[in-house]
Amino acid sequence: MQTCLSQKLRKSIAFENEDKWPPATYTDSNIGDEDEEMVDHWHHAHLEQLRDLYKEEHELDENGFQTKFINILPPNWTVCSLTLDPTQGDLYISRMQANTTPLLLKLPLQRFAQRNGEGEDMSYKAVTEEFNNIISESNATMHSGKTFENKADIDNWWKTRHELDDRLKRLMERVDENWLGGFKVS
Repeated sequence: MQTCLSQKLRKSIAFENEDKWPPATYTDSNIGDEDEEMVDHWHHAHLEQLRDLYKEEHELDENGFQTKFINILPPNWTVCSLTLDPTQGDLYISRMQANTTPLLLKLPLQRFAQRNGEGEDMSYKAVTEEFNNIISESNATMHSGKTFENKADIDNWWKTRHELDDRLKRLMERVDENWLGGFKVS
């Protein structure tokens, strides 16, 4: 975290006017040069604050981390985090609430295949390859749809789009079943 924040800070620009507040929402029309500098300043100050906060993170024990980072959450908030380790093929799920011990799960992505000694490849690599294939084919259909002149071509285009939707749905269902399995909550 420290390295990321330091790198972002090197890229951000400081701004001298501390008396201006950033607008509540940004659109292309309401961001002028002065506002861009102000956003950069606000962003820079925020990153500095985060960097200072995380400086001592590695020195804290479990109780110190709980007090400094988790117990500051509003009481009605639950923070969930999904972290993937593609080299080890593990999915980490954490659930945190103020004044509650965090829950951390480590789920090997291939555990169903390993348990049964069979099954399809649900590794991170296999899933991202299938996902990228679906997206590529979807993009190709979006560009080819402009040249159709007869109803049969249009019907075929829609058939292909529905097949891609079904492939994506099946992939997400397999990810849900194989990666999360019994650890999901409805």
